[in-house]
Amino acid sequence: AVITVFTSTPLNFFAPVGENCVSVIGDLPCQPCCNKTCQFNHYDCTKLPKPQEIINIVNKLSENKTYSV
Repeated sequence: AVITVFTSTPLNFFAPVGENCVSVIGDLPCQPCCNKTCQFNHYDCTKLPKPQEIINIVNKLSENKTYSV
């Protein structure tokens, strides 16, 4: 299984494809921005998703259940 977490990078260009590939991105209006530095100076995208969300995804994948974000 592959789990990718996207911050400022566009998901649609770099997300892995295939079975059991899950891509996660936060739900912020400024994402994706493709910048190395935050124009709003808060870097909130680097704080998402929360660790528990990733743990939940890993648990679902390890149970061989289909998971979609």
